[in-house]
Parts: sequence; C-alpha cells; structure tokens
Amino acid sequence: MEYVEFEEWKKLKKEKNYKEACEKLANEIAINLVRVHNYYSDVKYDEETQLGLAYGSIDYAKNSKFKFIEEMTEFSKLSSELSMLDLAYWDVVEDSIWGTFKEVLKDGEKLRKKVMKEFLKINMVK
Repeated sequence: MEYVEFEEWKKLKKEKNYKEACEKLANEIAINLVRVHNYYSDVKYDEETQLGLAYGSIDYAKNSKFKFIEEMTEFSKLSSELSMLDLAYWDVVEDSIWGTFKEVLKDGEKLRKKVMKEFLKINMVK
C-alpha cells in the first residue's frame, strides 16, 4: 500500500496560504489513515466522505467485532495526533492567541512524516 500524496497543500504553503494548506494536508493524512483502516479491518469506510473516522474515532483500528487491530497500534496513535492537530486548527480559527496556521501546518508536516514512515513499514512487511 502506498501513501497517497496531495501536491495542492505544498503549493498553498508556498503561496503562504497556511489556513487552506492546513486543511488540505489534514485531508491527505486522514485519507491515508482511512486507507490503512480499510486495509486491516473488515469494516470499510469511504475515503472521501467518512474522513471523520481518522480523527481519533473510537471505531478507528477496530474490526466488526469491535476488537482492536494490533497491527494498527501506531496508526491509532497517529489518528489521535491528527485529532489534536484538528483541535489546534480550530483553536486558531477561533482567534486563539496560542498559535498560527503556519505553526499548525508545521505540526501537520511532522505528523505526515510519521504516517509516511508507518506506511513504509507496511510495505516492508507485506
């Protein structure tokens, strides 16, 4: 399974449109997390319309018997990190004094690297 990359967020970053770049990057990460879930679980979610699953959902990394899928332990942690990234994004939207979209994007890029690293492990094992 290969990581699906969206080039649009990189273009938006170069244009200093950090808010939209954050949104596009979060979608890229979420879609890939849903793809991993669908790979391991017998419960399948739509990669385009059910991205909420990737944001720390209690159903993420579980099968139809609600059993946790051990192979997804690291991805489950990354799903929680995506949820925290989303909270940071909405904090900035609400005019927080605690951060900027540029900072959220930087954190998103770090998370993206972690997710990509886990994707490489899947490809090495399978």
